[in-house]
Amino acid sequence: MSQVDPATTTAPNAIAPDIVKNAINRAVDTVCNIMLRETVEMKGASNQPIPAADGNGAYVIGSVGFVGDINGIVYLCFDEDFALFATQKALGMDRAEILLEGFELIKDTVGELTNMTVGNFKNVLCDAGHPCMLTLPTIIRAQKLSTGSSSKIDRVVYRYECAGHFLAADLQIRADAG
Repeated sequence: MSQVDPATTTAPNAIAPDIVKNAINRAVDTVCNIMLRETVEMKGASNQPIPAADGNGAYVIGSVGFVGDINGIVYLCFDEDFALFATQKALGMDRAEILLEGFELIKDTVGELTNMTVGNFKNVLCDAGHPCMLTLPTIIRAQKLSTGSSSKIDRVVYRYECAGHFLAADLQIRADAG
């Protein structure tokens, strides 16, 4: 996996790379602190995609796009255990109650966590002079799953640990935006 320094990654439309890095880190940290009452530790960043789930469990990926002066998407990737844990913490329910309700409850929670995270990120873009709006969240759950991008995308995948669980924020901004 090639490592990148997110502070030196080029961001389109004169968004300082450190603004992008700080915005996504602050957004993930704020949402996990508020909704899960857990701290987050950044474990690194690279331009490599999130590894595909290999069939030993599933991933749940929430995505929300942003459109306007800056266009892109953020994918938040949870392993299935973390998605269940996050639902327990956010809703104050135990595992059995959530499993009885079914995946829809987990899907709703991941959607809300993703929407809040990208909303926090978007607010920093707007404050930096790049107004944009959010798209509706999309949630996907699968055994074999990965996120992709095109050659016109500036991509950084930020990896985090929260309460012993893996979390990734795959941030993709269109390189030709503007």
